[in-house]
Amino acid sequence: MTFDLSDTVKHRLHQTWLMLFVAAFYILPVDVAKPVWYVLLGLGTIWAVTKSSDLKTVLIKQDPSLLVLLLLAFLRGLVPDATPDGGQAIYTKHISNLFLLVLFFLSLHVAFNTLTQRLLLLSLLVFATLGLGLNLIAILADQSGLQNQILTRAVHLGRMHDPNMYGISLGLAFLSGLWLFYETKGFAKYATALAVVLLLAGMIYTQSRGAVIALGVPVLFLIINHFRPQRHLFLWAMLNLGFISALVGFEDLIAKTLCQWVALPRCASSARFEIWVWTYDLLKEFPILGVGAGFRFPQVETGQVSPHHILWGTALYFGIPIMLAFVAMLYRITKNVEPHAPLISAFLILGCGFMATNLTQPFAFINWHYLFLWLPVFFYASPLTLQQRFVAKDPSHRA
Repeated sequence: MTFDLSDTVKHRLHQTWLMLFVAAFYILPVDVAKPVWYVLLGLGTIWAVTKSSDLKTVLIKQDPSLLVLLLLAFLRGLVPDATPDGGQAIYTKHISNLFLLVLFFLSLHVAFNTLTQRLLLLSLLVFATLGLGLNLIAILADQSGLQNQILTRAVHLGRMHDPNMYGISLGLAFLSGLWLFYETKGFAKYATALAVVLLLAGMIYTQSRGAVIALGVPVLFLIINHFRPQRHLFLWAMLNLGFISALVGFEDLIAKTLCQWVALPRCASSARFEIWVWTYDLLKEFPILGVGAGFRFPQVETGQVSPHHILWGTALYFGIPIMLAFVAMLYRITKNVEPHAPLISAFLILGCGFMATNLTQPFAFINWHYLFLWLPVFFYASPLTLQQRFVAKDPSHRA
């Protein structure tokens, strides 16, 4: 069964869908935001299914590497965990996460058939800035805890109890504002500049080190791309991932040096290199299938129960072959299309850098950190006509 609506009605519905989606992410408390997201994903999926004429093309023919990756991850989820000291016999939550990922892809595909890049960027910029403002008001209103809130990490009105997640979400909006700054004029240009400054200050305020540092390479990418289009997105993404990985590897030395110069409240090592060594030891025992998505390290003295690295984590939980398939998927979907959307490319570069500090494996959609990975991946995996909608019309970008 199929049905169709007028282009005007589709446009309004998709505009509403997008703004509710972004607003829920940046503003609503988590207990309210999750049901809103699930309803929106359900609506997007219904739209996609009723457009059955192109559903097969979207899921299978356009880029099979994404489908193959998700299928491999699904099959691995049917295998019980390899070790008895963590996780479940069969990690059912992983299966539900993959299901949500597919719904997310279908929803984005349908919504952005009628929408443009500008609406996405404005939504990210406006709601992120509004959410940041509400956060600061809430902190200032709580005079009893003001000093503690300033010295520790910001908590976003109950929405993001993990400040790293808050920091990277502001980074996504920061890049959006940076791009819009070059496309606006008059009062709007000054308002955008103010929002960009506030968002950067908010990122620093959260003390999410990974999010702030991961922002450097995508900003450099946008600056260079402004003068000469960059066609090697995969290399840029891996550069940021490798750069952040190296910083984490030398974290102990860096932390000891910086702590002597700057009195930061969290100027200490996260011991992630140590847990990478544990990961390596486990991988030698379970290189093919990994230990299972439900596994967590029992050691508690470091405060870390997972590798906090996209490649290490994917290999540990799902095996080295699926980790390599994930990297191959990134390469395949970006090798021919990256010149079409520099800003979406910057989103992916940002996500890859952040994945070296905080993300464990790419198939945990309920953990909303992964929005920053899958949003640009799904744009690239969509039909070329969709990608073309994200090309800036300003010729100065030379995209």
